[in-house]
Amino acid sequence: MRKLKSFTIVELCVTLLISGVVIGIAYYAYSLFLYQYKKQEAKSALIREYLLFQKAMQIDMEQAENITDSISSLTFRKVSNETAIYNFANDFIYRNTLSATDSFRIKKTKYYFSTVTGTSDLINEIHIVFDLKPGKLRANFKKIYSAQQVIEHDSE
Repeated sequence: MRKLKSFTIVELCVTLLISGVVIGIAYYAYSLFLYQYKKQEAKSALIREYLLFQKAMQIDMEQAENITDSISSLTFRKVSNETAIYNFANDFIYRNTLSATDSFRIKKTKYYFSTVTGTSDLINEIHIVFDLKPGKLRANFKKIYSAQQVIEHDSE
């Protein structure tokens, strides 16, 4: 009788075991990579939101004729009689103008401001502390008023 060349059942089982281990390791590496990617993507999205907020706030600060405070919001009055109002909620910051409403998904832990010396409500510095996981970020915005702007504000 002729002997057929073939694999034994033990050889096939060893091959299946080794391929199963390799596939398991590859799946674990893929899921770990995917987790790290999603975590980094969320962090990048948060930083993009912060940068958009920072740019909008800086432009509004530069264009504002005066900045005043009301309960949990800041009002930027521009030369063109347009206003930009920033409302600070727990997990969002809303920016309202005549033409658009923007929302920024960044969590602020606190914000405070300082006023021009000799005035009670003319804001020249805004300090905001953001909770950007894993740490906190401090943002400082400054407005420099001319003497004429301060005098006009006092006369109102």
